[in-house]
Amino acid sequence: MVAKRTGVLTSVGLIWLVGCGGAEFGEGIALTADRQVAIKPDGLAAGVDLPAARGFNVAEARSGQTNAASGAAQADPNGRASASAKAEQGGDAWAEFQLGQCYVHRSDQAAPVEITCKLGFDASASATRPSGTQTAGTVALKLFVKGPGGAILERRAVLQESCDEGTYDRATSQTSFRLNVEFQPQAVYYLIVAGRVAAASQPDTQAEATLSVKELNLSLKAAAK
Repeated sequence: MVAKRTGVLTSVGLIWLVGCGGAEFGEGIALTADRQVAIKPDGLAAGVDLPAARGFNVAEARSGQTNAASGAAQADPNGRASASAKAEQGGDAWAEFQLGQCYVHRSDQAAPVEITCKLGFDASASATRPSGTQTAGTVALKLFVKGPGGAILERRAVLQESCDEGTYDRATSQTSFRLNVEFQPQAVYYLIVAGRVAAASQPDTQAEATLSVKELNLSLKAAAK
């Protein structure tokens, strides 16, 4: 699906200074041991499809705002999430979510794993500004795999747009990724889709951004050595 754009689209660095932005947003996720799910060699051999009946064990959301602005986010273990930010009169807002699975590899041997991600989403951003002001609505969506020691083993950008004048609309779209990662013995892994929106305004401007994950499916299986 082709996105519709009206006006000017640019990268506005100040957006990522609101909250914990930047390309690394969402990657600080960390679950306590009691929330991690064990996966064993026989489970990988049979294959795992998520969210299945139990849902994802990572479904986190947070937001923030200043002055005349509002941010909101939610994440559902069944594979849906959303974030929105709206700002005017000099306010700033941001919202983000993390959705996916955290595994601990219960094996004494390393195992190559194939991960498939299927994702449905939509997004929008808009801004109004007099010439020369910094106002923008920004939206970003990505998939990442985090492994031992917090190392990011894979990071795949799905969407990153910033609109500083006019509108950006991405109708419901489908995308998929296939990744290969080696699970080390007794190590913890995060398979996460993360989304973030932000809006920044000046006293006489306004901006808005929205992002929705309509469907997320992850599958894991042992890969050939």
